[in-house]
Amino acid sequence: MADKSQNETERAENTLPIVDKPLSEPIFDRKKLLEMSASCIDEIYNRVDGDRFRVREGDKERIAYLKLLKDYISLHTSLLEASGAPKFDGVPKVWVDKRTPEEKEEDRLLFEASEKKYRQSIRDCLYGT
Repeated sequence: MADKSQNETERAENTLPIVDKPLSEPIFDRKKLLEMSASCIDEIYNRVDGDRFRVREGDKERIAYLKLLKDYISLHTSLLEASGAPKFDGVPKVWVDKRTPEEKEEDRLLFEASEKKYRQSIRDCLYGT
């Protein structure tokens, strides 16, 4: 009786997956990279913005890690572009409320009335009135 594995075709070495297990680490998209770099920029700006700057212990190491992070963000961005990942269209625009003050007041009153009605229905259910 022949072994079943003899009849199977062998997979070519170049078709084997790079990773056999599912990824447990997140894959960053352009938005996440933008958030990371914006956070670093904000932190550095807040640190140097002012009349005086004082060097802290560990600044040299932190700068080295920030430079490394910058290089990895640049590399990751290049990989995203090369892979044909969808373009990042930018941060969504902030919603601007264009209602008039009268419309806002009317909406507020309607909301309060519906909240009052909802609370009353809860009381009716709880106390059986």
